[in-house]
Amino acid sequence: MNIIGLTVYFVSILVVTPVLEKGTGWMQHTKSFPTKEICQQEITNKGAAIVAGLVKHFGPVPLYIKDIECLTYNETVQRNTDLGYQKKKEKNLGI
Repeated sequence: MNIIGLTVYFVSILVVTPVLEKGTGWMQHTKSFPTKEICQQEITNKGAAIVAGLVKHFGPVPLYIKDIECLTYNETVQRNTDLGYQKKKEKNLGI
């Protein structure tokens, strides 16, 4: 995501579950990071807790974590598009 010229990264997780339309998809954690390196350090330090939170969110639904990376919002959208999901129309915030 680029906010006023600033690129931020998110912990992004490739999940496989029957809940998703295509069975597989990239999900992003809500916390952003100013650099990819800091984001990767978050995965090193708290990756297990982030994954545990995601598993808890899905509850009893079968869930397989296929990959975990630091990606921008646009990179995640593109990867999900590559998986067959349609891009959502961007909202005009009137700014």
